[in-house]
Amino acid sequence: SLANLSPCYFARIFKKETGKTPHEYVVSSRINSAKFYLKTSHLSVEEIGLSLGFSTASSFCARFRKHIGITPLKYRNHFSD
Repeated sequence: SLANLSPCYFARIFKKETGKTPHEYVVSSRINSAKFYLKTSHLSVEEIGLSLGFSTASSFCARFRKHIGITPLKYRNHFSD
């Protein structure tokens, strides 16, 4: 209501501009952040997932695998510096 837009209208405009729904955009941003932390930190997969707002480590792992195609641990092992 701060922008005087209905939620549906906002979502429609947002998707037109970004190609993603607001929810998809947030999840994509979280996954991109997870990729960064998996490459550069020593935090556990669970710590990364929880810090990015996923409710459980398993929900984080499932969402990560759905978007990236491999588990967070495999991603870390393959792409870490």
